[in-house]
Amino acid sequence: MLAAADHASTRMITTSDSSRSFGLVVVALMATIISLKDVASGTTLLWLAALFVPLTVWQATRTRKRSKRRPLLDGSGTYGLYAFAGMVIVQCLLLWNAQSGWEIGAKWIVSCTVLCSLFARMQEALDKDRVNDGNRLSV
Repeated sequence: MLAAADHASTRMITTSDSSRSFGLVVVALMATIISLKDVASGTTLLWLAALFVPLTVWQATRTRKRSKRRPLLDGSGTYGLYAFAGMVIVQCLLLWNAQSGWEIGAKWIVSCTVLCSLFARMQEALDKDRVNDGNRLSV
């Protein structure tokens, strides 16, 4: 019975969360902006950053009819640790000056790989905290 409850809560969390495709598009857009920082003009970077607006609208319309997620009552520090590591990694990537085409490509691949893995680990930590928090309240 406990396994069924754990399975149901895990399934509920995965259906109410943002899709993985949304996260991958956000990560790819961030990696593109980070990679082109040294070679693109400020206007180009601003237009690339403006793509976050329709992306956010798309995500809001997709999740509009889903039930609202309850805020975490007692989250672990794992999610915060990954978020802090993400900020540090982004700052380190911004120090990497890429000028040639292959350097920009390498920076994009590294940025995308690192940010994707961080995003996945943050999502796993958040899901685990939600399941644990929900199980704690139901007892």
